[in-house]
Amino acid sequence: MIDLATALVRFTSRNLDGLRQYSKLDPDDAASSQFLILLLGTQFASSEYLLQALWRQEKDRVWQADLLAASKPWHLRLTHVAQHLGGLDEAIQRIHDEYGIPIETVKGQMDNVLREVQADRTRLGSLDPSDLEDMTLIRVKGDAKFSARNRMIQCAQARSEGDIGTAIFHMKRAVELQPESAEYHFHLGADLGKAGEVEEAIQECWVAAQLNPTWELPRVEVGIILLNAGRSQEACEHLESMARNQSGLSAHLAFNLGVARLRTSDAAGALDALEKAIEAKPDHALALDIAAHCAFLIGDQVKGRKLAKLANQFGQSETYQEWKDGKYRKRNIP
Repeated sequence: MIDLATALVRFTSRNLDGLRQYSKLDPDDAASSQFLILLLGTQFASSEYLLQALWRQEKDRVWQADLLAASKPWHLRLTHVAQHLGGLDEAIQRIHDEYGIPIETVKGQMDNVLREVQADRTRLGSLDPSDLEDMTLIRVKGDAKFSARNRMIQCAQARSEGDIGTAIFHMKRAVELQPESAEYHFHLGADLGKAGEVEEAIQECWVAAQLNPTWELPRVEVGIILLNAGRSQEACEHLESMARNQSGLSAHLAFNLGVARLRTSDAAGALDALEKAIEAKPDHALALDIAAHCAFLIGDQVKGRKLAKLANQFGQSETYQEWKDGKYRKRNIP
């Protein structure tokens, strides 16, 4: 139980750090999002990314395995655990072996717990439809803020299922309900960008940026949308202008600037930006991987190998495998 509690503390604290960094939720909304993540688990939007991020930070190998397993079908993990844990008799024997409690005492305590559970009439049981015959069922609706947050959740669910059209539908409704929300305009812009609606997507991101001028995420998203649309030079110019106006670069801005520079054939400049991203976030696996690629391109074999190995340790192995396959030997580099 202590291990479980401490792992939960790590999970919630790191997740709240992510919410603070990548959204502008007020404390109440952040707490609500945290609750939904705990409640819905892998059904919650972006849970796969979240689990991977937590897996990279987790030091406990057992919890690492559980976090990774959580993104897979649950019954596979349940079967695995059942095969290794054994039955009730084995559990009783383990308690006896580890704590020295007599087996009969453990069995007696378990019997007491079972009796208490079976006698508890407050637990929810199966509902008999006849119980509803004399009842009036109503749908409880919240205010605009509540409804908009509900649309956000539905959007996230649709997005996680790859249904970007439905995600946009819900996000547009959230924007209608809360037009002053920079967060909703930003998410609508990001989804429109994924759907290829480039100009409308950029417009929504600029609205978000105007509503919250200190929030960099919508402005960086403009560059990402341009990159995904194949407009690399425009993206690079936009991100370069952002970088010039900031004293220090966040990992998010530095990473996307590095990608834009690489797309415009500036491998040395890309490496410089990516190293800034890695400095801000040392476990940024994709930044490490692309930085390794850039280092090989400019002929720095030592740095390329070092970065590729680090990226591989954090689960991003594309450049590492290409290096192992000999792609980055001098004669093979275009």
